[in-house]
Amino acid sequence: MIKLSERIFLALIIVTFLIPAPLTLWIHYGNPPQQADWIANRTLYGVTIEKKVPPASLASWLDGNLQKGLNTLAGDNFAGRELLIRVYNQVLYRAFQKSYMYLELIIRGKHGNLFEHNCVLACDGFQEPVPNTEAEAQVVMMKYLSERLKQLGSSFAFVIAPSKVTMFPEEIPDRYLQKIKSGERRPANYDILVPLLQRYRVPYVDGRVITLEHKDTFPVRAFPKTGIHWTRAVAFFTTAALLKTIGQESGRETPQLSESVDSVDQHPDYTDDDLFNLLNLIERPNQRYLHPNFQIPKDWPRRIGTLTIVGSSFTSAILKIFDSAQIFERMNQYNYFNISRVRYPGQTVSSVDENAVPWEEDFWNTRAVVLEANEESLGGRHIPAFLMAELAALQRNMPQERGVDDPPRPLAWGFGAGENGSALSKKGFSNPEHQLTWMTGQDAEIDLPSPATNTELQLILEAMPFPIDGVAGRTVNVKANGIPVGSFAVVDPSVQFYSLSIKAVANPAPSLKLYFSFSRARGPATDSKTPEIGLYRLALVPMGTPPGQETGANHATAMNRK
Repeated sequence: MIKLSERIFLALIIVTFLIPAPLTLWIHYGNPPQQADWIANRTLYGVTIEKKVPPASLASWLDGNLQKGLNTLAGDNFAGRELLIRVYNQVLYRAFQKSYMYLELIIRGKHGNLFEHNCVLACDGFQEPVPNTEAEAQVVMMKYLSERLKQLGSSFAFVIAPSKVTMFPEEIPDRYLQKIKSGERRPANYDILVPLLQRYRVPYVDGRVITLEHKDTFPVRAFPKTGIHWTRAVAFFTTAALLKTIGQESGRETPQLSESVDSVDQHPDYTDDDLFNLLNLIERPNQRYLHPNFQIPKDWPRRIGTLTIVGSSFTSAILKIFDSAQIFERMNQYNYFNISRVRYPGQTVSSVDENAVPWEEDFWNTRAVVLEANEESLGGRHIPAFLMAELAALQRNMPQERGVDDPPRPLAWGFGAGENGSALSKKGFSNPEHQLTWMTGQDAEIDLPSPATNTELQLILEAMPFPIDGVAGRTVNVKANGIPVGSFAVVDPSVQFYSLSIKAVANPAPSLKLYFSFSRARGPATDSKTPEIGLYRLALVPMGTPPGQETGANHATAMNRK
């Protein structure tokens, strides 16, 4: 006879095995209410699991694929799975003071302040900064773009968004401060770029300086411990400075933007807890969050003109502030230029085709075009990619005649189908594809007009290697008018930027002939017509010719805040 204790134990085993099965079927085929999120596997952040039922057939049963598919489906979707994951993560987080989620890239700082690993590396001098010549070339392109947009009735401004690491360096774990304490910290991209912006008088707004000035003026933190982004409350000050700069650069008066406090509670505001959510823990943080309101004077016209911002995720706060205050009729957010486009009002999301950007609608018939980068992404791809694409589009669609006394200006070409690079004289190039043109064989030539004779130029190429067994390994040697200017190694299979300096002695005539020769790629043997690298864009930027006006005038007007 079975004892009572044995019956209870047997009943627990039966319940343990039988309850998850019907609950899992209910979750998969039914539509559980929101109250059942904790058991319906709808609470994890940064995780998407496809509920794909394997095809049922005799063949799939005999070869075992049906059983494997059902096992995976049940394992990934059994009722309460996410609850168990959160409990497990919480135990590890408590025991080891770290998270294994998000590839272990979330760093727990002092006092529970969360940081992102890449931000700490970028802002504390662990990453290789952009070379000075490349940074200067980007600033030269910004300067010319600001002048060109003014001629079209628009304006330009560059915005530097702050890093959480800069705001709270005292809360970074000690293991990341060794280089700073030992004096081995290399200059960050911010340290390199800001003096160049001042030297070339590019209109910009330094959100790092502005945020440091105002970060302690609120009853809550400028960057929540639970998030990687600034709050809208503190982003307001940079946004107000940007609006003032747009007015100054466009010659059109802009309204006074003001901020008021709606409420302070423990409910985060959109991105205030984005890092914490990725930890997928059970315990909620004991944090306070401020919810602001934004206004312009009641007698000021609402929703006038178009604003386009190209930048990082930090621009969302700026756009939401403008949208809340109803300043612009339409706003476009190009996330990292080519990730996605978000259109306000309504936040409609669409994809971006770099070879089919609506330049006239989104960039030229506007009140302003804003290029933004946070401190971590000042060396990111989106800055040169946007600048080169914009300049190439202007040259193709709105060419500008150069006067005798006009200063030299940067030139850029796109090599996708229908872009202005198609008209250049060249050898060793295949027919253009949608976004690029392949250089074929062991060498290639291209004739370019020079931006200015007897002037040092910076050559910038956006290119990718032709994949051979998934391995990229080439050395590209470059000559300008027969004079060697250098070489670069292509070791990354993705699209990258490569830059070389062309000395003035190699640039004596109005035209410039570039010659590229390629080493053999690692991998199987290739014939003479195998594509070597695919060229997306190319730019020639004159160097060392900043404006003659007083240094920093545009920056001073951007930074004079009330």
